[in-house]
Amino acid sequence: MRASRPLRQRSWLQVFTLGLFASPAAAAWMVADDFSAAGRIHKARWIRAAGLTFTLGVALFVVLDRSRWVVTSTVWVLFCLMATAALAAWRRTLDGGAAPARSVREGGAREALRALAVVLFVMPSLMLFTHLVGAASVGSLLVRVDPQVADPEAAFEAIFWGIFWGVPSGAAFVMLSMRRGRLRSAPDLAVAALALIWVFLLIEIVVSGSVHALRTLMFGAELFSQTGAPQGALLQAVFFVAAVPLALELAWGEGRGWRRLLRVTALALAGLLSQGLALGFAPRVQFVVARRLEKGGRAAAALRWYGRALTARSTPLIESYVQARIGLLNHKLGREDQAISAFRLVQTTRNANKDLVRQSAYYLERLAREESGKRVVLEGVEVKTELRDAYCAPNTLALVMNYWGHPLSPRQIGERVAMIGGGTALSDIRFLCEENGLEHLVVPFATVEDLRWLVDHGLPVLAYQPGHVMAVFGYDTRLGTLVAYDTATWDIWVDEPLPEFLENWGGTSFLMGVVLPRDDVSPSAVEARRRFMSRSSEAAWHWRLSHELNRAERMAQLRAAITLDPSLYPAAFELSRIAPADRDWLDGRVDAARLVMGARAMLDREHAPTTATASLLAHWLLAHGQWREVLSLADDLERRGQLGAARVDAGVAAARLGLWERAAFLLGGDERGVAADPEAGRALARAQQALGQKDAVSASVVDLIHRQTGDVLEEALALIEPMAEARGPGFLAEVYRDYLVDRPYDAARQYRMAELYLAAVRQEGGKDSRRRLHLARRATMTAAALASGPDDRRRADSLMTLLDRAD
Repeated sequence: MRASRPLRQRSWLQVFTLGLFASPAAAAWMVADDFSAAGRIHKARWIRAAGLTFTLGVALFVVLDRSRWVVTSTVWVLFCLMATAALAAWRRTLDGGAAPARSVREGGAREALRALAVVLFVMPSLMLFTHLVGAASVGSLLVRVDPQVADPEAAFEAIFWGIFWGVPSGAAFVMLSMRRGRLRSAPDLAVAALALIWVFLLIEIVVSGSVHALRTLMFGAELFSQTGAPQGALLQAVFFVAAVPLALELAWGEGRGWRRLLRVTALALAGLLSQGLALGFAPRVQFVVARRLEKGGRAAAALRWYGRALTARSTPLIESYVQARIGLLNHKLGREDQAISAFRLVQTTRNANKDLVRQSAYYLERLAREESGKRVVLEGVEVKTELRDAYCAPNTLALVMNYWGHPLSPRQIGERVAMIGGGTALSDIRFLCEENGLEHLVVPFATVEDLRWLVDHGLPVLAYQPGHVMAVFGYDTRLGTLVAYDTATWDIWVDEPLPEFLENWGGTSFLMGVVLPRDDVSPSAVEARRRFMSRSSEAAWHWRLSHELNRAERMAQLRAAITLDPSLYPAAFELSRIAPADRDWLDGRVDAARLVMGARAMLDREHAPTTATASLLAHWLLAHGQWREVLSLADDLERRGQLGAARVDAGVAAARLGLWERAAFLLGGDERGVAADPEAGRALARAQQALGQKDAVSASVVDLIHRQTGDVLEEALALIEPMAEARGPGFLAEVYRDYLVDRPYDAARQYRMAELYLAAVRQEGGKDSRRRLHLARRATMTAAALASGPDDRRRADSLMTLLDRAD
């Protein structure tokens, strides 16, 4: 039988602090190590088993209990205090209260100062290094290596924390190491440096990485909220304090190096769990568990865990989100009464998330209707997504490709098609699909019925929105939603209310992408091709591709689109706008009647891009002389309260028809539009002249001359000269001055402006006379320089003499 030896002399304070940091199980393990070293193996096993059992039992109670997080955290802290204190007291009585021997030697003051100077110099760089390595490691696990981990802001923050926390921790480590007689040789220095690097890497990866992971996994609920910042800061502070004993144990502890490494790593992990429970991270863990269960299709289990997270009451944003998820899951399970109750709570007491409050109101209104409905959701769409900027396309493509048996991750797709901060082009999406044996049909002007038809036939859909793409893989007619996987705001399915979805979808003229295997000859695939694969689909592809190219290539793609589908009005309107010289070619290719009919039909659709479509349609009709059709369009828009989109073009059309009152009303209500359009400015001035509004004509013409260039100036000047007599020569001289800014080489009008300024000085006088005479002389000298014959030069000399006398 193995003889028992005396227990190692270990301070009861070591046991107590270890239990408070890493749970009573860690303290029990320390005491058990002492018994094991003394040869009492059986007793050591019992101590370890008891410590682990009690600690795990209380931890499970804290995680599973439905009490508020303050209560469960208090229970955990009290358990750690009492259990560790009892264990430490018992451990102390075994040695009769004997204290361990003191350190071998004290470090000298001079050595300590030198060591502290080195720490102050080294620690910021060391902390920056551990930050970069830790952030890259965590990023590769959660999403992928993100170049933003090395941005200047993050680097400066790491240096700041290196000074604030790292220097005191490093100084304490150096002082305590010197008290142990260490740091006297080069090997000791190397061991100390490696120990510090590993401990700070653990803090960066284990602590910061875990907090970041929780926030990432809670995407859509509280990712950008600052409510969890105090908890994270406290957790980080605890670990920086604990870094000193951990580094001492790793550098100078007992046993072989690899054993010390494993022991310190295990202590860091145990400390993370213990401190997380003490600081109230349990509700966030419950939330993440619920979300993972929900993504796995276990709705009933997810509801239980959401209930625990809701009762624990972590933050208002999480409560609002969890309550909404509970409502959606209850509806999914057919529990309509519970769903209505949950949505009402989002409206009243848990209303921190205003978007969810608005959506819940929509759900309640739909559920209050006494009508039946159905819910259809495709299975097998969900896949792990990655939270990164401009990563909606890789995430969405991964969902669809995974559904069709091509298990590409968002990372693999993103490395092919995504640009950092720039998103993914539609051409890259289509080409990637083709490389993987999939067809990608681009369908414009799609409808909700098209989406539902595709889902009914087992085909997920890509819905393109401005700067965004999302996967639609289900619908709910009772709730009035589309079941979507919108990776820009959620990483889980969400019921998108139809009004919100259509409002965003309309920005691309309801562009839809249908993705299906190229070799699929099933009845659903054949019917989908028959419905959506057409010349219009190919034309829409060229139209959307034109948005990714330079001007020359863009024009070529627009021409290709119009050749394929002469009624594709967006392509025709865009080509007419960017290349007016192509009008003859365009007029010879388009089906004008169907083009106008298509644009008018789009305007009649709910949530259509009315402003853009109406503006382009009005401009097209005006350019083709269909003035009454422009006014008819304006009348329709005015009834809808959307007249602004075609107001200027309708005003010009009214002026061309001689409807002066209508023209003045339309053009007078859009000063900005008139100012940007020379034709509109002239039409407004003619309308005001026809209506006898002299002051208004003067103001319009002055503004027109001031803002515009080119031939419009001649007509504007002709309009105002007959009315200028009543305003005096000074007024007309200023008008000529604005005119001559664009046409300084008009010698005749330079003379005219000088004569008007001279007449203004003689008639009006005043303190402005010197400026007017100066401008008149400058105009006269300009006219003389431009003189083409002796008569012009004599006129200039005569006018200069008159100006000198006036002065």
